[in-house]
Amino acid sequence: MSRKTSSMQSHLLSGLGIFACLKTAAAWSYVDIPAWNSEPSSAMCQNSGDQSPIDIATAGVISAEAGLKDLEFSSNSESAVVETQTTSSTWQVIWPENSSEKAKIIWADKEYILRHFHYHSPSENKIDGQFFDLEVQHIHRSIDGQLLVVTVLLNVGSPNTYLGSFWDKFPTFPKNITSTTVLPVSRRDVTVLEPYGNFLPADKSYYHWMGSLTEPPCTNNTLWVLMKHALQLSQEQLSAYRVAINASSKNSLVVKPSWIQNGVPEGTRGLWNAELGVNNRPVQVMGERQVQFHKHSQKWMMMFAICAAATLVIMCIGVLLCKKQKGDSTETKKRPRKKKPEEMMPLTADA
Repeated sequence: MSRKTSSMQSHLLSGLGIFACLKTAAAWSYVDIPAWNSEPSSAMCQNSGDQSPIDIATAGVISAEAGLKDLEFSSNSESAVVETQTTSSTWQVIWPENSSEKAKIIWADKEYILRHFHYHSPSENKIDGQFFDLEVQHIHRSIDGQLLVVTVLLNVGSPNTYLGSFWDKFPTFPKNITSTTVLPVSRRDVTVLEPYGNFLPADKSYYHWMGSLTEPPCTNNTLWVLMKHALQLSQEQLSAYRVAINASSKNSLVVKPSWIQNGVPEGTRGLWNAELGVNNRPVQVMGERQVQFHKHSQKWMMMFAICAAATLVIMCIGVLLCKKQKGDSTETKKRPRKKKPEEMMPLTADA
């Protein structure tokens, strides 16, 4: 190996190490969001008109059936052994990128690999001014570095089976938190079903816009896809998450922020404990951006409907044929037997 190559690798590893330290040390906090702007590594956070989250005004959404396509979801395995993390601000699931467990999306003929997914409560994105109880952001990246976020909104209702399968598998913070405690804490032995077929709504109609990451470094030119149809989780599941991420005295959450009136997010349906901190960035200025809407073509549902209809027709024909055959058989039994000529001769007097 040449010195030049070794030096390049050293610089790369050093850069990755710095990035990991920034994530681990939680150099930023929801308590002082304006401070994000002053950090050189997150200078894009101060941009206006290209940042996320946003408030989607459905009346102004543009239908873009010709320009947008269905998302094509693919996973090499039904499940994967993942790393679950409890950070100073959320829970997140790190998805493996090895060939046997890789999950990806193909959109507009481009491939995006699933990197991780994490949670915000209340939701960061709003629809018509309304928050949701929880938002799940699935972060993808293409080979050229383009970011794609596929996000799902949830409100309190029935228990969510998918979340329930690993909701108790996130590590807890150490009991004694000190200034030198390393965060996040991780587990690397948790098996989780792939989210595309097991979590995302069946109807994958979506809203799309250009935005950014919602936390430092606030990388802009990020593709956003928000599933139109919200899912549900139970009150117990929501409370378990919020209590867990508030457990550390070193958390980076904010209690009763100015962008949530009276500490209770408008639109949420669950019982809301305003004394617990939240991890959502306030809605950003839309600027000249427009939100597009794409209705899922649901080709598989059409094919299923056609097959079901054809099966029903065949069954009906079969029933009718069976009834006809049964009727013919019954008629044959009821029909009087023709007598032979000798049986029809009159009796003689000798008889």
